[in-house]
Amino acid sequence: MARFTMTRLTVVDLARIAVFAALIAALAQASVHLFGNAVPITGQTLGVMLAGLVLAAGVLWDPLTRAADRAARSFDKPPPPVSEKRS
Repeated sequence: MARFTMTRLTVVDLARIAVFAALIAALAQASVHLFGNAVPITGQTLGVMLAGLVLAAGVLWDPLTRAADRAARSFDKPPPPVSEKRS
C-alpha cells in the first residue's frame, strides 16, 4: 500500500495554482473548428500541458536549483590564501 505524506502549501504554490486555473479557463474560450468537425479544438489542452510543464519544472529542477544556489554562494566566500612560493 502506498504511503502519502502531507505537505503544506505555501502562498507561492497557491498563487501558481490560481494563475494556471485562470489561464486554463481563459484558454478554454478559444476554439478552432477544423474541417467542419463537430468537436472543436480548444486552447484548454495547451493550458493544461503548459501548467504541467511549468509546475512540474519546480519539482524536477529543484535539486539543480539548490545545487546552483550553493555554487553561487560559494563564490561569495573569500578565496583561500595563496602561498608566495614560485618556481
